Amino acid sequence: HLAQGLADALIYLHRALDERGLTAFDAVRPADRHQAVATTLGVSLDQLTAEERTRYKELAVFPEDVAVPLATLGILWGDSPRGTLGETLCARFLQLSLLSAADFASRSVRIHDVVRGYLVDEAGGALPDLHRALLSAFLRRLGAEQTSGEEGWPWRLLSEDEPYLWHHLAWHLGQAALGRELAA
Repeated sequence: HLAQGLADALIYLHRALDERGLTAFDAVRPADRHQAVATTLGVSLDQLTAEERTRYKELAVFPEDVAVPLATLGILWGDSPRGTLGETLCARFLQLSLLSAADFASRSVRIHDVVRGYLVDEAGGALPDLHRALLSAFLRRLGAEQTSGEEGWPWRLLSEDEPYLWHHLAWHLGQAALGRELAA
């Protein structure tokens, strides 16, 4: 009978996660909620290598409710322009239920808001550095350098059809505490 009880509990857990995601097990107090999410994610995070875990934690840099292009992740993670690092890592993250969705046809992924909140909390004071790292990665891809001179950073070199950064550049500059560059 113990085996049947365990089977029923697993069915309940799967149904609750499908219907309500990680919030199905959230406690009322924020600290308890953070611990509940950390414990739930810990099972999957423990299966990642140290490098994969570092890359996963960098997902904190993206805003809520945004489909993040795999090309953008490739830029952040230093992949070659035709590389598949972003796709490979995201397939692994999806397999471990660390992403809320991945659409490899449209080449984008989504992070559950609760998970993103956990990643942001974990990043803490290093979050502005993560935003600066993303911006710097785009600049390297452009063959440009960060400057605070008269011209500012050369965002004008960014392709007009860039699928992510044009829509979120101001937000990332603000989050990176680059107010002067944002104003420029």
